[in-house]
Amino acid sequence: MDSNAAMIDAPTEKVRQEVNRISGSDLFRRSERLPAFLRYVVEETLAGRGDSLKAYNIGIKVFGRPDGFNADKDAIVRVEAQRMRGLLERYYLGEGKSSPV
Repeated sequence: MDSNAAMIDAPTEKVRQEVNRISGSDLFRRSERLPAFLRYVVEETLAGRGDSLKAYNIGIKVFGRPDGFNADKDAIVRVEAQRMRGLLERYYLGEGKSSPV
């Protein structure tokens, strides 16, 4: 089972609690952007809007880029997504190792 299917199958409240744990972890709490990015992606997925998770939308809604933002020229979303994936991997190898979600 891939991680997206596992997240959707888990009860919504447990997923949100996990996002709170991750956001409060030592790895994430130093950043304002990453917890906001994670929350946005999770909430959009839980609301059934996973298809709208495009760099353009994320750039505007999470990173405050203006309308007309060009995701091909401004790599903020790609850079932060890569950073978040790395920190999530570290989180689940350490602090979140026994997480049920």
